[in-house]
Amino acid sequence: MEQRTDEEQVQRLREWVGEYWKPVVGGVVVGLAAVLGWQGWGSHQEQQARAASGQFDAVTEAVESGDLDAAAAGVDALTSDYKGTLYASLANLTLAKAYADVERYQEAADALSWVANYGQDAPTRALATLRLARVQWAEGDADAALATLTSSEPPESFQAAYLELQGDLQSAKGESAAARQAYADALAAMDVNAPTRAAVDRKLAELGGPAQDEQAS
Repeated sequence: MEQRTDEEQVQRLREWVGEYWKPVVGGVVVGLAAVLGWQGWGSHQEQQARAASGQFDAVTEAVESGDLDAAAAGVDALTSDYKGTLYASLANLTLAKAYADVERYQEAADALSWVANYGQDAPTRALATLRLARVQWAEGDADAALATLTSSEPPESFQAAYLELQGDLQSAKGESAAARQAYADALAAMDVNAPTRAAVDRKLAELGGPAQDEQAS
């Protein structure tokens, strides 16, 4: 009886292997392909990051040497080939500053607009938006700068800076009440030890301090 049982088990094993060997082997193959595919994707990402880093270094070197045309060509390559990387945003920010330093404001605004729209993360986009508003103000267009600042809600870490610049713009436009409110809101959004707090306090004082309802609150 035991011999027949052993034979039956062997036969059942043969039948099971015959029936299920394809799915089992297929599962193993799929698993290996997934692992190897993930490793291949990771290697591809690493190669992309190295290439983008090298291109960014070339942009910074061109900026430092004063060759803004070469820097602009490098930025174009980065935004075309490595759009989703932080290096593309950093290169545009670097180029924008170089343009602003020589008062090529429209070109600076173009570079900053790219980052404001396509930057990899919210803080990077917020920084570009803040700088874009400053460039627009430097061009003499305070209305455009205000529109840029109020076009989106910045991350919490940028709220005070946005509100301070908003106050500056409104003060320049002669909108004292609105500027006082913006400065008061900026102070409320700041840490008590923020290095720019004294400057905002001074600006608010120069406009007569907070409005009466603000003082009462």
